[in-house]
Amino acid sequence: MNVLVLLLVRGQRPRRLVGVAGCAGLVAALLLLAVAVLRLPDEVEEYLFPLLSDSGLRPGVVLALLLLTAPVLLLLYQLLRLGTTARLRRLAVLRVVGATPTQVRLLSSAELVVPALAGAAVLGPAIYALLRLLFGGTRTVDNGFFNPIRMSGGFVPVTVAPTLAQGVLVVVLVAVACGVVGWMVSRDVVTSAHALSRRAWSRRPRPWPLLLLAVAFAVAIPLLQHTVVVVAGVGLAAVGLLLSGPWIAARAGRRASERAGTVEQLLAGARADADPWAAGRAVAPVAVVGLVAAGAADVLVDVVTGGGLQFFFVISLALVALALLVVLTFVVLALATHGVETLSEHRRSTASLAAAGAPLDVLHRSLVVEARLLARPAATWGLVVGTAAIAAVTYPWSVDDPSLPALLLTAAAVLLLLLGLIEVAARAAARLVRPWLLDAVSPDGLRTE
Repeated sequence: MNVLVLLLVRGQRPRRLVGVAGCAGLVAALLLLAVAVLRLPDEVEEYLFPLLSDSGLRPGVVLALLLLTAPVLLLLYQLLRLGTTARLRRLAVLRVVGATPTQVRLLSSAELVVPALAGAAVLGPAIYALLRLLFGGTRTVDNGFFNPIRMSGGFVPVTVAPTLAQGVLVVVLVAVACGVVGWMVSRDVVTSAHALSRRAWSRRPRPWPLLLLAVAFAVAIPLLQHTVVVVAGVGLAAVGLLLSGPWIAARAGRRASERAGTVEQLLAGARADADPWAAGRAVAPVAVVGLVAAGAADVLVDVVTGGGLQFFFVISLALVALALLVVLTFVVLALATHGVETLSEHRRSTASLAAAGAPLDVLHRSLVVEARLLARPAATWGLVVGTAAIAAVTYPWSVDDPSLPALLLTAAAVLLLLLGLIEVAARAAARLVRPWLLDAVSPDGLRTE
């Protein structure tokens, strides 16, 4: 069994192995940093930024680190979907010699655990050590040491670190998470002993994750004085938005298909409606971006109007903005990966459209339109949830209270900013996919296998 797994790992493409190891290493580094933050005592013995030195703010930092792992894992999911058919053709040989579908899927997951273990065990601690070296705090005994990067306090604890047992636990958790992602990737395939066919997941997405949003509101709003409860409520709302991605994609794809006014909209809507699960997972982090952006913008407006724009708020909001940009970067990569997968799976139909006279620019713009129609409703939905949460916290409103118009105006400004960033992300993703589009429209794509 172990030899078989190693042979399957050896048969994978190097880029696939590097992608799995890199994603696993980044997730492990974020989890190691979260563990270090949790191990900080109430009275720290180093100079840290107040987000870390204040024990009441640390749950929010830990939640932010955990949420940052979501786009990385979703990108890993998109990467693993590339070449799924070719990989399962190799696994179909195992069915010929008597392996059951469950055993094949276990092997499919196990071959991902090996590079994930290597990435989490090697790259994870290496990235964490680099972050600690560059952005670590300054011990109180070394207060004479001056580092411009740490002039506002460190962002990574240096007096505490994950223990060996905790590090091993993080590596194991990351490897198991990657194995679960591999299991999910192979969930929509049928492998037989004589032929291999890949089919779209027949079950349509349902809006049941929206119930998590209702639970988050019901739990957090009555207990606003408890920081941990509020953080848990925000985390639950973020999970609900992440799981709602496929449903949002299905709704957006069907609406675009039914009301398409251009060829680009028709092609984009049809692709999104055909496989909303993969499309929704690619843009799900955008909804969380909208949720966090709504809260950050409201805090910024309150601080500016209150005349208390201090260094702490400037750095904190800058860190939030940086985290959102990082998430959007991963969304661009996930959208590009989804585009490559779509072109690979529909190579013949794309080549047929090109042979029938469809201009290359139209096919390219359809990729931009698809990314746009998927990301826009996700961002809007996340922004609406975030704005509604802020409104519920400050309820009830009086008739002459100017806060509600200010809140709506802030939400509108954030929405315009997000739509602009989404446009940039959609065009960047389509630009990355263009080489695969040029390959898909070649006459070779009309050949049968």
